[in-house]
Amino acid sequence: MPRPAASQQSRLRVELMYRNRQTSEGRRAKRDALTKEAAERTAEAKKSIARLEHVLVSVVEASPVFEIAKQKIVSPFDERQRQPQAPKYFNYPYEPKREDWTFVAEFDFLDKLFAFRRNAKMRMGEEKAENEFLEKHAQWSAECERVQKANEELHKSYQDLFQKWAADKASWEEYRNKNNTELDIATAGLRNGDADSVCWLFRNVWDYLLPLPEDLLSGEYQLHFDEDAKTLVIDLDLPEFEKTPNVKGIRYVASRNEIEEVLHKDSVVREIYDEFVYQLALAIPYAFFACDSERAVQAIVLNGWVTYTNRASGNKTTAC
Repeated sequence: MPRPAASQQSRLRVELMYRNRQTSEGRRAKRDALTKEAAERTAEAKKSIARLEHVLVSVVEASPVFEIAKQKIVSPFDERQRQPQAPKYFNYPYEPKREDWTFVAEFDFLDKLFAFRRNAKMRMGEEKAENEFLEKHAQWSAECERVQKANEELHKSYQDLFQKWAADKASWEEYRNKNNTELDIATAGLRNGDADSVCWLFRNVWDYLLPLPEDLLSGEYQLHFDEDAKTLVIDLDLPEFEKTPNVKGIRYVASRNEIEEVLHKDSVVREIYDEFVYQLALAIPYAFFACDSERAVQAIVLNGWVTYTNRASGNKTTAC
């Protein structure tokens, strides 16, 4: 087989170098992308665990999360939505009058000598003035119709806006009055140590506990208030241990050119879970007491219930 020419050898070397460089750049780009992904996912994993570790601090800093006085609506509706202003209607044009087209003839020497010339000029001038008047009056009439139609559209649009505004105002005022009445009733109930009012307050406090990790807690609970002992009993559904975030970080493995999860040891995950439950048991009563301005509750009993799979029996077990 004959050897390729020198120019052909040179071209092959260039093509081979180009392919190798493309392959190298592709690998480097993939490595950089995976390294960046690993860093981002590691930060997210640490953030998930930090949320559990700082539940108590987050709730304390956010408290009081619900204040009855601030739930009252006192501002008028006009501050939320201004009343529509009446439109500026178009003015009607000036109506032409016949006297505006009064014909005044100008006669020359022949017109003064011959009556038929003078009379003919008078008739033609008067006819022309009448035609001009009729034309201008017709234009005026058409313009009046246009203005009237435009004003009617403006008025209809204003009436529609006003009616909607009035309906919105009535609906909002009804909501405001109902809201404020319910708050007054709830405040009076708390002052009297009423169980329904205490449970109402807890539901509102719970709904505002934004620092709690919703993806971990089911949000299910049951309440009982002993009016004589002024004690609130909370039965709270806690997450299973297995739901605790266990990813320590994500690392890039150069030999395989891929990323993999690095997990915490079970003992560390158990510590994270226990710490979260302990903080939760302190955070929820703290948040409620911070919002109980009427001091309706003197003590709180919080029972945390966990439903899990018993590893020994394989059965579902519920424990406090």
